[in-house]
Amino acid sequence: MKEIADWAGRFKQVARKKQKSKHSDSMERSGVTLGNDIERLLPMELGLYTHPITKNDFLRRFVEGQTMMYEQKGQEVLGKGPIVLCLDQSGSMHKLDTQSKGFTLALMSIARKQRRDFCLILFSTRTKIFKYERGKIKSSDMINLAQTFLGGGTDFALPLDRAMKVINESRFKQADLVFVTDGEDRLKDSFLKAFNKKKKDKDFKVLSLVIGSSTNTVAQFSDKVVQVKDFNDAGSFTVFEI
Repeated sequence: MKEIADWAGRFKQVARKKQKSKHSDSMERSGVTLGNDIERLLPMELGLYTHPITKNDFLRRFVEGQTMMYEQKGQEVLGKGPIVLCLDQSGSMHKLDTQSKGFTLALMSIARKQRRDFCLILFSTRTKIFKYERGKIKSSDMINLAQTFLGGGTDFALPLDRAMKVINESRFKQADLVFVTDGEDRLKDSFLKAFNKKKKDKDFKVLSLVIGSSTNTVAQFSDKVVQVKDFNDAGSFTVFEI
């Protein structure tokens, strides 16, 4: 548990930075509006706050929502949809077990902050599913997760099929599906066709993280594929931008 908590703390710091950077990038720098969102204030306004003569006027306008700040473009991401994580727990993933669970908890912290449902699908040649409403996890669930490791071989179709059902039953139409594996599998053309049609119909995206293995199969059902050496590889942190 301690090692999982240590990894989770490390990954949560990265996740916060990634989300903050994503939030900053979504601001329309050419547009200005009035408000009091401190993260979007114009540098000029911050300068007025630091000057003793103009500080009180700034504070008055800030409280009244009359300070100048950047307009934000795009859709608000809060409550956008569920995050579904398909996490490989075949025998070869055992060496990365604590890392992977810390990584999962960090991703869940994003879901909790954004009030998004979170579903964890552990898979090998079988699956085990954990659902966390709005990303909230109880201590008993944490212990259960820490003690769970499936072992065995690798079957991609099984978790992808479960993920489709979860998304279909979700309160939200859109979703972000993260698929993590260190293995390779072959999928039938009929399955790929059905899965990719469901992706289009339900408007969800798939980001795959491949740990030191071939990307040939995952590329057939993913919108983006990142190849990494482990969860602490900088490429893995792409997941925290969802």
